[in-house]
Amino acid sequence: MTLAADDETARELKASHDIDERADTAIDRFLRADHVLKEALAFTVDSFVQSKWPHALCEAAKQGDVNAVRVYIAKGVDVNWKNAHGATPFYIAVRNGHVDTVRLLANVRRVDYDAVCHHALDASPFWTACRLGHYEIVELMLKECACDRTRPNRYGISPLDAARAAGHGDVVKLLELHGV
Repeated sequence: MTLAADDETARELKASHDIDERADTAIDRFLRADHVLKEALAFTVDSFVQSKWPHALCEAAKQGDVNAVRVYIAKGVDVNWKNAHGATPFYIAVRNGHVDTVRLLANVRRVDYDAVCHHALDASPFWTACRLGHYEIVELMLKECACDRTRPNRYGISPLDAARAAGHGDVVKLLELHGV
């Protein structure tokens, strides 16, 4: 209910009942206090949302919940926030093979495509997709993401070498086709 609606309700109460001045003042004070309470509650909810939603965005990326990810992006949640393992929502979606979630996040201008996950041998999302053989995601990143396609992990292993070592011949062929 808006403040204008609250004022209208107060006028209706006053008109329909013979309310004296003391009650009139009490109603006005209540409505003002109620409005202040609503504003304080909204501020508290916003603060909670900003502190908890990055975690929720990572969880939605992990589950491949495109609708939830879309909501968090619209709310302005930091898409490059890193969880306790050093992984961004984009990295998590890539790692778990959620093509639609990766596609959605890839189209957010502020996403860092090359944010490495320190708990995963300093691997980039592209490196991880190659290593895990996520063909569709590798293809999507080659076409739509301005990511570093040759960035090695902590041990100097390139994405191409990672795909080759893991036995993902289809990904190796795709990378070679794109000159990686």
